[in-house]
Amino acid sequence: MLSDEQKEKLLNLGELCYPPDKIIVILEIDDGPAFMAEFHNPESEIAILYHKGQQLRDFKIDSKLYQLAQAGDLKALDDLEYRRKQMEGKK
Repeated sequence: MLSDEQKEKLLNLGELCYPPDKIIVILEIDDGPAFMAEFHNPESEIAILYHKGQQLRDFKIDSKLYQLAQAGDLKALDDLEYRRKQMEGKK
């Protein structure tokens, strides 16, 4: 359904948490209802790519906060701890 270029963009849009209606426009999807069905199917390639983008975003943010905390940034340490507690609450 998606080209390699669209898949890469979808991953990036997942990182940015774009809603599916905007993704349809950005990726120039012809069959919006079919895309929406795939987007909401957790086992579809579209949903998997989108959620992978979200996970990559979290990893990038946490990695940066960790670097800052190691350098002595106490605000970054607090933010990292807050994010860790939020993730534990989602389990």
